[in-house]
Amino acid sequence: MLYFLSCAYNRRNIYLCYVKCLDILSYNKNTCLKMSSVFIISGMHIFWLVVFFVNSVTTQEPATNLVLQAQDFVCFLFEMQFYVILLLVKSSLEMITHRISDFFHMIKENKFDTKILLPVYFANCLEDTRLLHMEIFNVMVKVNRIYGLNTLAIIIQSRILFAINLYSYITSYALMELIESMATFQKVTLLCYCSELIKQNENGIKCMINEMDINLLPGDHYKHQRYLFNHQVKKLKFDLDAYEMFSINLETLLSIIITTASYLLLFSQLNLTL
Repeated sequence: MLYFLSCAYNRRNIYLCYVKCLDILSYNKNTCLKMSSVFIISGMHIFWLVVFFVNSVTTQEPATNLVLQAQDFVCFLFEMQFYVILLLVKSSLEMITHRISDFFHMIKENKFDTKILLPVYFANCLEDTRLLHMEIFNVMVKVNRIYGLNTLAIIIQSRILFAINLYSYITSYALMELIESMATFQKVTLLCYCSELIKQNENGIKCMINEMDINLLPGDHYKHQRYLFNHQVKKLKFDLDAYEMFSINLETLLSIIITTASYLLLFSQLNLTL
């Protein structure tokens, strides 16, 4: 219920983040959120919910289990808001990359010898892009504020449940335990993967700004804007964090795998029965 309570309390901020990302993406009509990613994530979540529901019915588990699964489905609908906003942030950063690339090529095509034959107002293109970059960062700050505790809960829960379910499968060969461990691992993998996509786009913007500093002439029209943008991309970090305790990325996923292996080794040494 953590997702439900968080989304209910922060519903206005969630709506503002969604609207701001759509406003930024409207600057480029050819750049939009690829809904296929959302459909894939939704399909995987619904698949596991159906599997667990069918198993509860066929094994005639207590009615409380069905109630808990219905609760999980409601929370899943709110959880999808989180993934949609992350994908919107990713698409927004891609749009920033395209704008910088277009500006960079425009400068190179109009540079002859030591002169840049472009009007002064073209420098505003880079300044507008820098301001959009700042707005996306502000959205990311709000996302961390809204979902930071939820992200921390996912990571902690995944570390524990993945190890317990996997060890139960190894010791008892119960297929349902293996399925539950796979579902838990998939959830944290998606979270780390979405965060890693955002970091890749952030690094792409940094590389393009550095390339501009190296290859472009230090003209008066662009020197100030390039300096500010370069300082900005070095200072701002688009990290998805777990309640400001640690960043979420593929290294987090690797650490979960390593700690799970350590837990399994410890359980086997102690001959625990879960």
